[in-house]
Amino acid sequence: MTSYAFPGPIHRPQAEPNTAYLIASGDLRHSANVAGWPTQVAMETALSAVFAEFGWRIHRAHAFDPSVGHGFIHSQRMGLEVFKNIPVDAPLIVAEAVWQYSNHVLAGLRTHRGPILTVANFAGDWPGLVGLLNLNASLTRMGGGPAQQRAPATRHLPRREPRALGRSAPASLQRSRRRRRR
Repeated sequence: MTSYAFPGPIHRPQAEPNTAYLIASGDLRHSANVAGWPTQVAMETALSAVFAEFGWRIHRAHAFDPSVGHGFIHSQRMGLEVFKNIPVDAPLIVAEAVWQYSNHVLAGLRTHRGPILTVANFAGDWPGLVGLLNLNASLTRMGGGPAQQRAPATRHLPRREPRALGRSAPASLQRSRRRRRR
């Protein structure tokens, strides 16, 4: 007999009415996250004010961490932990005021079943918009981006077939597709 303790099921919280959950993915560089944090706070404050005008509240899904000096998701592991505490069907906002790495939040976004709003600042000195475009492209590439309607919770999102300038996919990818279809 093994002494391995199997993990129990994860119990996620229920979505609160008129509440959107906000996440902010950051950079891998600590110094960039600390420098960009005031810009992120300003954008989130403005976003909260706009949502309040429509009777909605924004709940930040991860707190400011005084030990690191910012409130960004700064690793893929941290992103997975944050998504454990977000209701799967809740409205979700990904707010980016600085450069971000999509891999910090992509796994959680892939399994999230609620609506997702991606929003960024448009400032020449902070590349939030560039980071957001990267995130939206990553979501679209994995089959769940803003250009597609979200699938019901009981089905997986359809995968898009990759195309490169009208040419067919490489032979190795075609073999992979055949195996997946079996």
